[in-house]
Amino acid sequence: MGKGKYWYNKPREVQVGITAVAAGSTTEVPVFAAPFKCKITKCSIIPASAITGADTNNMILKFINKGGDGSGTAAICSVTFANGTDASAFDEYDMGSLSNNILNKGDVVSFAKAENGNGMNMPDLIAKIEYIRI
Repeated sequence: MGKGKYWYNKPREVQVGITAVAAGSTTEVPVFAAPFKCKITKCSIIPASAITGADTNNMILKFINKGGDGSGTAAICSVTFANGTDASAFDEYDMGSLSNNILNKGDVVSFAKAENGNGMNMPDLIAKIEYIRI
């Protein structure tokens, strides 16, 4: 890979397959380690089957900035699949606005599923991160 300003602001992406997680269960898995100082510009998911939001028993999917030592808890983005929030099968779903999205070399990002009430099933999906070098 070349060095210098030419490589700055060139969009890159990483995609990671995440295994389905049943209702009543949570998970958090590492999906990205920053190869250099970078800014995450978009986070999305591509589910293998439709996700249909529910009022009480639903799930929260989020990307988390774990920092360089793995102890971080700051959400980069988060979506609660409540009633009216749905994602179609095999269609990219944008996770919305970002914060805590500047990473130093070696910082880790995780993907997590949390639940409200009894939760809901999370299908197999791809977690996708788009980023630029800064």
